[in-house]
Amino acid sequence: MHTYGKANKKLVANAIALLVALASINCSGCKTGTTDVPDIKGKLLNGDSVSLRTIAKNKLTVVNVWGIFCAPCMKELPIIQRVYEKYRNHKDFAFITVAMDNERELTRFLNGSDTTDPYRKMFIYSKLVDFSLPTISVLPHGYTNKYGGYAFFQDSTEVRIIDRMIKSNVIPTTLVYDQDGKLVFRHLGSIDNDELLTHKIDSLLSQ
Repeated sequence: MHTYGKANKKLVANAIALLVALASINCSGCKTGTTDVPDIKGKLLNGDSVSLRTIAKNKLTVVNVWGIFCAPCMKELPIIQRVYEKYRNHKDFAFITVAMDNERELTRFLNGSDTTDPYRKMFIYSKLVDFSLPTISVLPHGYTNKYGGYAFFQDSTEVRIIDRMIKSNVIPTTLVYDQDGKLVFRHLGSIDNDELLTHKIDSLLSQ
């Protein structure tokens, strides 16, 4: 019985080793499930509920965080719009902008007819011809504070949450995540030309 017990243990050990080896082979391309992509959820301008992590899954993802009363954001928006238009139909690409404003403020900004309204004035100031960016508004009560031309995240619980998620306390902030959800590019402040972002995107999509 003692000899049989040793043999039995050896068979069990070998079986476990085989199962581990098979699991390793089957999961050689599996991901760990960890991601740098912030867990931001909200509604797009068309009312659809979205999760940033769901959108970004297995895709190169660009996230641009901005606010209406941020002058550098307004100067940058036409560039962001052009970059989005260039890659929007690429199957391995995702793009989302996160507006540090509420839905009502975005409506006034995008669709207002009163050119004396401060929100509509900012749209005119941006020199946007068209706005088709997939956008989540994340502040239920609105946020319109700025200092020296740059808007800083502060003074509200929602703002501090987004601040921690994107690891930045200034807008605009642009983040690029690879297909595994790893943060591979971060730019704080306004992007001054398309090439800064398109060069990075092209190099990552070609990998």
